[in-house]
Amino acid sequence: MKKLVKKEKEAENGYWKWDKKTLTRDDWDFHWLGEQKDKCKAVLVYECSREIIQLRELANDFRFKKEEWPFENQLPLDFFPDKPSRQIPSGILDLMKGWSNSIPHLKTVDLQFIGELHDNGFLESRTTNFQTFQLTNTKEIAAFEIDWKLGAGQIKKQFNEWADVASKRFKKVKPQNTDDQDLDDFISRMSYEPEQEPRIHYDTRLKKLGAYRLQMTSESWDEAARKAFKVLVKDLYENQADWIEAKKSTPDTVSQYAVWP
Repeated sequence: MKKLVKKEKEAENGYWKWDKKTLTRDDWDFHWLGEQKDKCKAVLVYECSREIIQLRELANDFRFKKEEWPFENQLPLDFFPDKPSRQIPSGILDLMKGWSNSIPHLKTVDLQFIGELHDNGFLESRTTNFQTFQLTNTKEIAAFEIDWKLGAGQIKKQFNEWADVASKRFKKVKPQNTDDQDLDDFISRMSYEPEQEPRIHYDTRLKKLGAYRLQMTSESWDEAARKAFKVLVKDLYENQADWIEAKKSTPDTVSQYAVWP
């Protein structure tokens, strides 16, 4: 019986396995951003997406077939996935930054808020056959049962499949009009808007991503630390605990910020 051989660069969790011979400084050192903290989110999205094997293969497939790449605004196909973000021209990075900043966070609602909407007459007789509550011509509230043991990637896939079907109801709908002003006024009084992540948040995650990649190509955190010091002439992280935490937390960061197909 022929023994199955795992592809050299394929990790068991579907993440890219970095090669110590080809990992460059641009792949792990993000100090080049300097004062450009406003670009950190776009760079984080791009670099996290480079970790996803499925996205890499999809990009190469679109490039080979010369088809229109649906993620051009976040992952420009002239560079993704092989080129690190530092090698992307500043003008294109500005476009990526504008796109990443234009996407709002998903709002979160609880059952109490749904009840308050109903009590104020905004949901009465407006439920749809998709087990959602239609608020306006273009907005609705949907409740989901989430089984977290499936993992964030699978859950995102399930949501994408649901959205592909559910969104068809709104494709030809005109934007909401002034008839919904009462609803907008009511929602604006509710305090469930998420806080915007500070720019330092993305910078910190990029630093951890760099430490993660160094450790993926090293035998130990100590070896990774020595590699970083040799290049930077200073510590990337001073403590073992910080190196270990960076390695442990980065897969969650990738799951959160990568563009999932």
